[in-house]
Amino acid sequence: MRDVIVISGLTGSGKSDLAIALARCERIDCAWLPREVVMALERLPVEIRNRPGEIVNADMTQLYDELRILTAFPSESDFAMAPHHLFGILSPDHSTSAAEWLQMAVEKISEIHQRGFIPIVCGGTSFYIDALIDGLAEIPVIPDDFRSEISMQLHTMGRQAFFEQLQRFDPELGRILHPNDTQRILRASEVVQFTGIPLSQWWKKRTSSDFVFHHICIIPQRAVLRERCRLRLERMLDRGVLAEVKEFISYYPQYNGPLKKVIGFNEALEVLKGEISIDEFLEKTLTRTMQYAKRQSTWCRNKWGFKASSPSKI
Repeated sequence: MRDVIVISGLTGSGKSDLAIALARCERIDCAWLPREVVMALERLPVEIRNRPGEIVNADMTQLYDELRILTAFPSESDFAMAPHHLFGILSPDHSTSAAEWLQMAVEKISEIHQRGFIPIVCGGTSFYIDALIDGLAEIPVIPDDFRSEISMQLHTMGRQAFFEQLQRFDPELGRILHPNDTQRILRASEVVQFTGIPLSQWWKKRTSSDFVFHHICIIPQRAVLRERCRLRLERMLDRGVLAEVKEFISYYPQYNGPLKKVIGFNEALEVLKGEISIDEFLEKTLTRTMQYAKRQSTWCRNKWGFKASSPSKI
């Protein structure tokens, strides 16, 4: 069987640390993990748990080589501890998709199997994980002029009314998406209005792969996660995240690509412009991070059936 370990979960929850420990067949310190994750690890077959692994990135922001501090890119010591794939492979002006990532990921997974190792797909981009596990439907190509019409519809109606319209067109997907997730709301609206079939129904037509997935999803308690994310932001500041964003903008002064959506990017620009203080940067970025984590948690619960659990006693 072509086994694949998948580690998903909330931002800042420790996915990368767990992936490296699994790849190295190391004993895992379970004190920081939710009990359900510990139980999932215990259910892994011994032959999988004891086989060295290679890590495949499933985080959209880490596909890019720029803004390594802001995107919590693996360190050089992380790379030295286990083979890593699909990190830093795209230029900052390249807009990727779940379909493009899936093609690259499947190729890497197959290569890892051929070498006799266990692929460990790790990341928090839910659409990537979903595409890997459940496949992608062959949705008809939507013409650019029609997509422009839907974008204009959003502009005319306003974000909230446009989202409520999608909830009527596609109630199942409307329960998962957040009203501020403009890109995915636009995509879902394009599909249902062009094809007459909700995107959630297209997903049910997807073809499956011959991989056997062992999915582990890390959803810590909110207070635990907030503290982890706060410490991570403080480390980013210590490592020079503001200087990193300043240098990036010096190379791309009119940048409007995918990395602009990284949490903390706009807040860092506000600090550099003197509009907010360092303390305000921390609070604003932490608030946005926790809002994003809440959306991730909703997806994990509604799409995959995972939920938060108390810390392990092990």
